[in-house]
Amino acid sequence: MKLRVRFFSLYSDVAGDSVDVELEDGARVKDVVRVITSLYPRLKELFADIKPIVLVNGVARNSEYKLSEGDEIAFIPPASGG
Repeated sequence: MKLRVRFFSLYSDVAGDSVDVELEDGARVKDVVRVITSLYPRLKELFADIKPIVLVNGVARNSEYKLSEGDEIAFIPPASGG
């Protein structure tokens, strides 16, 4: 299945705005993370330091969420401020 992966803020500095990936049917969010961190090794380091919020079609999801053809997965760093 084909999926669109979007990156925001510091993640887009590493991987650009978006990338299309193709995964087996039944893939989960964690599978997308595995693929994109192999494509962009610096993301693995960033995700360890700054855990992303993951949205699937605009809704926050965990790593076990099962994906469907055409889903859009967004990786957004958590907001902070003071």
